[in-house]
Amino acid sequence: MTDKTATAIMVLGMHRSGTSALTRILNLLGADLPDDLIKANAYNKSGYWEPSAVVALNDAWLTKARAAWDAPYLPEEALTGALPRSAVKTAADTISDAFGAGHDLIALKDPRCTLFAPTWRQAIVRAGYAPAQLIIHRDAAEVAQSLAHRDGFSPDEAGLLWAWYCLKALEAHVANGGVVMSYAALREDWRSVMERVKHELSLEALTLTEEASAQVDAFLQEPRSKSEAAFSADVSDIISAVQTLHVKAQANQPLGDLASLQQDILDRAAHSRDAVVRVRAEGQKQLTKIERERDKARDDQKATEAGLVKERDEARQALESERARLSEERNRARDALATESARLSKERDEARDVLKAEQQRLSAERDEARNAHSAASKRADQLDMALQEERRAHESLNQDFKALESSVHAYQDQVSALEDELRRTQADYVAADAERQALRVEALRLRAIEQSSIWKATTPLRALMARIPGARSFVRRGLKAVWWTITGQLGARLKARKAAELAAQLDAGRAVEGGKPTPGVKSPIRTLNGVLTEEFDDAASYVPELISRYELAFQSEGQAPIKTVVGDEAARKMAERLAKIAARHPKAATPDVSIVIPAYNQISYTLACIESVFASAPKASFEILVGDDQSTDGTQAAAGVPMAHVRWVRHETNQGFVGNCNLTAEQARGRIVLMLNNDTLVLPDWLDALVETLDADPQVGLVGSKLIYPDGRLQEAGGIFWQDGSAWNLGRFDHPRRPEFSYARDADYISGASIALPRALWEKLGGFDDHYRPAYAEDADLAFRVRADGLRTVFQPRSMLIHFEGVSSGTDLAAGAKAYQVQNLEKLRERWAGVLAAHRPNAQEPEREKERGVTKRVLFIDITTPEPQHDAGSLVAVETMRALQALGFKVTFVPVDNFLWTKAYSAPLQAMGIETIYHPFYSRFEPFISARGAEYDLVVVHRFAAAERVMGALRTHAPQAKIAFMPADLHFLREQREADLSGDAIALEQAAETRRRELAIIQSADAVLPHSDLEIELLKEATPETPPFKLPLIHDPDPLAAGFHRRSGVGFLGGYGHPPNVDAVDWFMDEIWPRVRAVKPDARFVLAGSKMPDRFKALDGRNGVEVLGFVETIDEFFGSVRASLAPLRYGAGAKGKVAASLALGTPCVSTSVGAEGMGLTPGVDVLVADDPDGFARHILAMLDDENRWNELRQAGVDFARRETSREVVRQRLSDMLGHLKLA
Repeated sequence: MTDKTATAIMVLGMHRSGTSALTRILNLLGADLPDDLIKANAYNKSGYWEPSAVVALNDAWLTKARAAWDAPYLPEEALTGALPRSAVKTAADTISDAFGAGHDLIALKDPRCTLFAPTWRQAIVRAGYAPAQLIIHRDAAEVAQSLAHRDGFSPDEAGLLWAWYCLKALEAHVANGGVVMSYAALREDWRSVMERVKHELSLEALTLTEEASAQVDAFLQEPRSKSEAAFSADVSDIISAVQTLHVKAQANQPLGDLASLQQDILDRAAHSRDAVVRVRAEGQKQLTKIERERDKARDDQKATEAGLVKERDEARQALESERARLSEERNRARDALATESARLSKERDEARDVLKAEQQRLSAERDEARNAHSAASKRADQLDMALQEERRAHESLNQDFKALESSVHAYQDQVSALEDELRRTQADYVAADAERQALRVEALRLRAIEQSSIWKATTPLRALMARIPGARSFVRRGLKAVWWTITGQLGARLKARKAAELAAQLDAGRAVEGGKPTPGVKSPIRTLNGVLTEEFDDAASYVPELISRYELAFQSEGQAPIKTVVGDEAARKMAERLAKIAARHPKAATPDVSIVIPAYNQISYTLACIESVFASAPKASFEILVGDDQSTDGTQAAAGVPMAHVRWVRHETNQGFVGNCNLTAEQARGRIVLMLNNDTLVLPDWLDALVETLDADPQVGLVGSKLIYPDGRLQEAGGIFWQDGSAWNLGRFDHPRRPEFSYARDADYISGASIALPRALWEKLGGFDDHYRPAYAEDADLAFRVRADGLRTVFQPRSMLIHFEGVSSGTDLAAGAKAYQVQNLEKLRERWAGVLAAHRPNAQEPEREKERGVTKRVLFIDITTPEPQHDAGSLVAVETMRALQALGFKVTFVPVDNFLWTKAYSAPLQAMGIETIYHPFYSRFEPFISARGAEYDLVVVHRFAAAERVMGALRTHAPQAKIAFMPADLHFLREQREADLSGDAIALEQAAETRRRELAIIQSADAVLPHSDLEIELLKEATPETPPFKLPLIHDPDPLAAGFHRRSGVGFLGGYGHPPNVDAVDWFMDEIWPRVRAVKPDARFVLAGSKMPDRFKALDGRNGVEVLGFVETIDEFFGSVRASLAPLRYGAGAKGKVAASLALGTPCVSTSVGAEGMGLTPGVDVLVADDPDGFARHILAMLDDENRWNELRQAGVDFARRETSREVVRQRLSDMLGHLKLA
């Protein structure tokens, strides 16, 4: 046992054998006792010191076995077989309820526990204590004398009972050890006995202070009784045999077989036990009969008393009723007399009043007739005056209304101006925010410069610059150029500068053409450049350059086609320049993608489009097929220039858009066919995002891009077809980065300006349908046919391009090829009328219609946007959102803090179809949830810190939603363990406060999703009203290929912003690693993870330590070491580093804290040790034993398949959703 675990001493022995005295001595020396103890009495004046609840439970068990404390003679299987299945749990609960919490040492005493010693020992362990045993025995004759006095036992009855209890105590000693002592020795020299107990059981909590010693001495002053009991010869032999066993046990000698002696006692005592049981049963029957008769007599007495009371009350009520009746009749007679008198008096008065009234009426009529004429005259005057006043008031109101109308118009003008100013301010804010980010990056860069050797070396030169002002600018530019060259920034800097200059030049040129620009309103090219910078930094700086170089004109709504001005010679020169760029791009034997660009004239746009493909630097290999549909400009001249990756396919006759695409695609060699309009400029990641979407899900048949106008506005984010066959380009003219238009989702169609699908599917469907020749609606029809084939049509916003729209055909619906748009939409409506009937009417709930297949919506909340490369919690968050998608939910993610969009972490969520909320569209949680809280069926809140801040707002603004809380780990448990480890009392108080707050959050949720079995059990008890569902850390089994001999050393991976990880490395380096190196001096320890303290970084290269720091992928770490380590001394929840290691086929060595709650089997799935020597031995085994390494590797992968796979997680979430009635 260790000082970390509380201890429970179980005092075993016969009644009247000194168990009470021993227990009291333990209590005086520091062992705690419960408050509810059996009271002292005449037979034990100093007290029994045994818990009432324990005694009651033992008696209940004995009664169930048809036994008693004084008739316990049953074979072991009969006695324990009568115990209920829940006996251990009931006993453990009894201990916990009796003693409460917070004890280092307790003493548990009831002689009956001796009969059930194994059960009580298990209960002690379940209650959280380490068990220890003390066995005390007393002279049999003294015990017999005491029992004869108290209970009237004969000597032989008492002797056999003494022998049976002693053998049961010795059985427990044989099974689990302990200290055996005699009552005589305890009274003679209790100090020596207690020192022996303290030493042999390592009970440091027993303290022999002077005060305690004095109390024990006083306690043992009670006189010892003398024995006069005499036993029969047979019983004396049994007693002697047991006494011999006591001597051996005290000397720690083997006791041999106890069974024969127990059987001898059973044979002799069986009749005694049966007699006792019969007598008690008969007595119980008589007692029950007497109690029934007594209860019946009491009931009869109560019934008689109740009858008499009822009769008395009824008599009283009858008397009162009669009195009330007589009183009422008397009052009615009095009232009748008074009424009659009043009537006669009233009739007399009324006759007098009638006469008087008639006289007054005649007088009044005369007066009224006189006044009527005068009043009529005055009223006429008043009405005339009122009419004049009304006319004046009407005129005044008319003037006021005109003034108010003018004010309203002025106010509306002011509101419009303010709205324009707000839009400009928001745009400027976005630009300023991007500038602030750039300044932060620049500050870091400048700090790096100041710390560099170049900066230090140029100090004299800078001093010279200060003295010679004219040289300062020249030298500064030179130094910048040198620094940018050394750090690899020169190309990007020049590109960004050139893009900005080109944007300014293009804006200036357009201002001259279109007149003076509006003050305060950004020009189209500057707006576009701002959008591209926000999304891609300087990676898209080639776009303004291409617009300038190829003189690409912007197309306006309703314009005719732009006419080409590029002749053969100019086209050939542009193509020759482009050929040099194409030659630098690596070539693949078989391309992944065949990019089909249909073209009719407009060679400058076609070449600009091709160059943008190269400039976007895709990872996927590609070929470009340009379908020349009988162009009459310089297209043929450009086609004559050989160009790597580009093939020109010229048709004999003009085919129109549909025919051009189909004929050109026949030449495709890639596994994916991609249709790309020639009036587009593709942006970074455009091609790879489309390819990754198709490769990630075989159910995706067609994927398309987000289209952006050249002025920076959104052209389309997928399309909607309404019930009447009309179509919407979703998001048209809105901000292209708005969250609602920036996550992957199914769409009715995506414009054919940029769509991709597997070549096999393209050929199976026959490409675009000739039914729509020459052009328009063919792309929408293709999307409908893809879905009819059982596949999905997906809008992928991470694939973006600039679309000039209508360069070849114009944008005027009444002229040219564009006129076919109206006709072909009617054809499409007729063909797909059955499908469209299930769509909404035009413009009805577009936010719902854009994702028509979605029936359930979930809001996922975390502190910040998940960074799965940095911490296990973020990985769990992403995988949980992925699992919810697989269960049919549309997922929206919103952070509580830091609404900054980042390409590294926000963009991947959007690419997988998760709507991600970010600045500047929302910058705080409260406005978002108040605006959109009513949308969600389920809200999942990740981490305690997030839940505390949003739970109130969720219940206010999303009252209909069920709330599931994912705690990551129980903070209070981690804090409590850390405080226990450090012994910090203040930290313990803080942990208790955290517990209160965290449990309050859990109680307010509808479900809780812990990662650990341990936390599940804890929450079942602490918050039974909130059902827990275990959500394992999510790691699909995916063992890395590297075997035993391709790896070396061991390693630790973790985020060092988490204190338990820092403590783990400190403990490992101080206590474990020196032991490993002492045996294996060349052993290697790899230290990896983010936010690493400088003192850990300083270990690199010393004592076999290799510091990797942050790793982009965990494969990089786990594939290089033979075993991962989790030497955690405190913490809570399941450990991501352990789950990841096992799933990737890297064995793990852990402490019990690191492996707890995950369902792992130590020694099978994972190696576990809590002491430095054991931990070091496991490491050495993983470094040297290849067979053992392979066994653990396979067991870990099998564990991941059973416990942490995505399939398992989906099932666990499905169970929770079923409980919440959301399945």
